[in-house]
Amino acid sequence: MAEKSFCFYYVNTTDIQEYTGLILECVRANIHAHIMVFDITSEKRNFYYYSLHDFEDYFDRVFSLNGLEKKYSIHKYTKNDETKYLSDYQKINPNLVFTRIVKNLKYAYWTPVVEKNKSVVFLWEPQQTHPKYDNFLTLSRYVNGVIGFMNNNTADYSGLLRYVGAGHTPCLGDDIVEFCKKEKTCFIPETWARNPQDKKNNLPFVLEVVQSLKSMGYSIAYKMREKGYPAQDRYDKNYVNEVESLVDLVITKDLHYPSSLYYLIENCDLTCTFNVTTTTLDAIDLSKNSFVFLSKHLNNHYRSKLKEKHPLSWGIPYFYDNLKNTTNLYDQKYETQSVKSFLVDNEFRERAQTSFVLNDNPHRDLIQRLLHI
Repeated sequence: MAEKSFCFYYVNTTDIQEYTGLILECVRANIHAHIMVFDITSEKRNFYYYSLHDFEDYFDRVFSLNGLEKKYSIHKYTKNDETKYLSDYQKINPNLVFTRIVKNLKYAYWTPVVEKNKSVVFLWEPQQTHPKYDNFLTLSRYVNGVIGFMNNNTADYSGLLRYVGAGHTPCLGDDIVEFCKKEKTCFIPETWARNPQDKKNNLPFVLEVVQSLKSMGYSIAYKMREKGYPAQDRYDKNYVNEVESLVDLVITKDLHYPSSLYYLIENCDLTCTFNVTTTTLDAIDLSKNSFVFLSKHLNNHYRSKLKEKHPLSWGIPYFYDNLKNTTNLYDQKYETQSVKSFLVDNEFRERAQTSFVLNDNPHRDLIQRLLHI
């Protein structure tokens, strides 16, 4: 019997969050994993900053730590590699392909093959819907009822795939592990400004929060939002240059298992998010104590996402009127208390974290399910 093989399409850096645990379970089930990294767009080149060696080193460490045979191959394709990719794909002839929707991939020179009867498709954006049987399997990253997936029966939810599975050994950089040993820790995942003027308006507020936390004795880890080349090189919509000298750790690339985003959210004393970002949902679910800071300059386009009737609404627990029950909400537009005073009053406020069982292994469950469909 021919060996089964699964392909994993890395199109955006956020794909890293979902796939590592699944790849481990593929190999455990004697399936060969083909990891395919695509740098094939003219803008938003998410893997421009990641070399083939980066991926080889990462998976070498992951598999060594987990004591598994390295039954995988890694390929990286650029704009000139379509012919090579098609040749590789034909030789591999995979049983299944794990991917996001790539049909209308922005700025693409070419797009990889997606055979519907072989595709396990992740819906990464709430407006994405597919007929239930349009693919081999369609998966939602969030449970029904969150960010636009209300009443969406087109996708299955297979658990918290972006976190480490039971029986898996995490693979993290020493700097992240050592940071979490500090006495008082805060994690800030970056939210990009919409444009340079928006950044100019919001920067004083971001700096006020960072400086207040430092004055309270917090060590801060700052995760740069990865938007790819050339946007990241312009530094006109992010804040990493302005905060780098103030924080203790800056993360610019995220080849970790679990992603530094989720590991730090769960293991730091505080998590602070700014304005409207879906990372807030994970912070509310996983953080010991989450804070949301809304700028007085946050425009109506984004504020409306916190309302019930918006098509990209976050869902009932995360509506604006409910946020104060699920997180520490500081809205600069209405708040009279200073940022530091608000932080001091709420830094030890305990909230119930979402109950998810860390000894579950949704990766294994999904792979076994796919093998038996």
